[in-house]
Amino acid sequence: MSRRPRDAEATRKAILDAAEGLFVKQGFGSTSMASIGKLCGCANSLIVHHFGSKESLWKQVKERAFSGFVEESQRIFRDKPVSVDSMRETTETYFRLLQNNPRLVTLLLRAEMERDAGGG
Repeated sequence: MSRRPRDAEATRKAILDAAEGLFVKQGFGSTSMASIGKLCGCANSLIVHHFGSKESLWKQVKERAFSGFVEESQRIFRDKPVSVDSMRETTETYFRLLQNNPRLVTLLLRAEMERDAGGG
């Protein structure tokens, strides 16, 4: 019997995608590790191996969702003093992110409703 080659990055992405979808649909508190595992086809132990806990997975989902905004904000403020124009540009970038990613809006609303039960 041959084993399937492992692709840790693909597995990690599949877990993040499944978790994000369920967190958006059900919220953090109503999503179990088992449901995430079932959706992505991974054992709970593999999820724990990659993320440690559901709270850590929640944090990674949020960080991934905001990574583009963080990078763009860093670009805007790199080697420049803070100004009204740079603040305006960052604000526009943030609202563009929300406009182009309705799942993120739902994720943020879920986090707020649950008082961000999953931590930072």
